[in-house]
Amino acid sequence: PSRCRPELLPWPKGRRKPWSPAGSAGLGGDNTTAPRAPYGDAVFRYEIPVRYAECDSQGVVFNAHYLAYCDHAMDELLRAAVGDDSDFELMVKAANLTWHSALSYRDVAVLECAVTRWGTTSMDVTFTGSVGTEPRFDAVLTYVAVTRGEANTAPRVIPDEVRAGFDRAQG
Repeated sequence: PSRCRPELLPWPKGRRKPWSPAGSAGLGGDNTTAPRAPYGDAVFRYEIPVRYAECDSQGVVFNAHYLAYCDHAMDELLRAAVGDDSDFELMVKAANLTWHSALSYRDVAVLECAVTRWGTTSMDVTFTGSVGTEPRFDAVLTYVAVTRGEANTAPRVIPDEVRAGFDRAQG
């Protein structure tokens, strides 16, 4: 069976939330721009094994792959929220990653993600990557809504039914 499977889970008890308020132990620490509490208090969970080809000469995952892992998790969350037949699509506008410890070959990266900010045409999604109970990285990606298949990638308003789909997908 594949380890690349999405799950909908409540946030683990005792586990720090990366969107904790500024000054706390969460992402942002003393940073006053730490993300707000998530939309709901549940997360979307996605597991992916680290493959040999994703590691560099130091034996750890090459830095660009951390964003690819977030992209895999976001793709599954988006599919759970709107399905495969929707014309709704997201494009990354900004990405901020913080590494705590490297991922290595054969680790199973567990990514937990949640929408932490809604805008009119954009949204922030916070990701926490871990192995077991050990945090490896946090990321906040800002996505802009666009229409799938259009050459013009102008932002579009995020429909209420899409927001509701994300709410359901996050539990």
